Amino acid sequence: HIPNRRIEMFSVPYGQVAQQIVDPKSDLAHFRADMTFFVDRPEDLLGVSVLDLVDLERVRSAVQSYIELVKSYRGQNDGWIFVNSFAPLGPSPFGVGDNEDGFGPGAYLKDMDSRLRDSLNAQSQLLVFDLGIAAASHASAALDPRLWHLGRFPFADSFTDYLARRYTGLVLSATGRTVRLLLVDLDNTLWGGVLGEDGVAGIQLGGDYPGNAFVTFQRALKKLSDRGIGLAVCSKNDEAPTIDAMNSIAEMVINPDVLISHRINWAPKFENAQEILADLNLGLGSAMLIDDNPSEREQMRQQCPEI
Repeated sequence: HIPNRRIEMFSVPYGQVAQQIVDPKSDLAHFRADMTFFVDRPEDLLGVSVLDLVDLERVRSAVQSYIELVKSYRGQNDGWIFVNSFAPLGPSPFGVGDNEDGFGPGAYLKDMDSRLRDSLNAQSQLLVFDLGIAAASHASAALDPRLWHLGRFPFADSFTDYLARRYTGLVLSATGRTVRLLLVDLDNTLWGGVLGEDGVAGIQLGGDYPGNAFVTFQRALKKLSDRGIGLAVCSKNDEAPTIDAMNSIAEMVINPDVLISHRINWAPKFENAQEILADLNLGLGSAMLIDDNPSEREQMRQQCPEI
């Protein structure tokens, strides 16, 4: 969901990508897309379920035609274009792999992916989306041969949902709606336990579970901070002892020096968030709240839905 933005989508009819791009009066040309996704695999270009039994020259010819098609579309459209990379997403259903000389479907895909990237990387406002990394980071199988045979859908349902979320992230990034500031709670979020009740000695951070999980989380936030995403603490606590705790706990990765702002008090968090963003001259849509308390998250949704 992208707030305050109306979405219209156009899907090219099956097997008509080339015709729609070549014809200047086609429905695709008339649509004038702001964002375009090319999601074909070499298998789709050739109309086969697997590459195992396809001659390499046929694969190369189909991929080269596809590359020229994408370039042609780039010349006609001034919006963002995202193109899926080529990657092996699962084992061959025939049990066929690359032979001892390195030839086979895996080698085909590696070669074709290099051609795709080398040909398109210089194009403006065009990003090659790494489908292989996406599949590797997904928890379950990317492919579902049953769906392919039923309706030419190559991906498993769960992987399709995962890709939709990743594509939405690309759209948000391209439209400048990326998160630039993380508003982070402290108790049971950056550390385990409640400082006001458990004291510094009772805080769980480092060591065994659950303390090790909170340290891992803090390290992940620190990496985001190093990439230029701001970190701010938004916590209901007494400020002075909380700052002392953040400075004194040895395992604390996110200390006050890492933060670009903080509000540690008993005011509503949405008010504190508004103050922090105003001080930093950022819009509400630039921020994300991370808080373990569902009532705090819900109140933020109600009062500041852009966050």
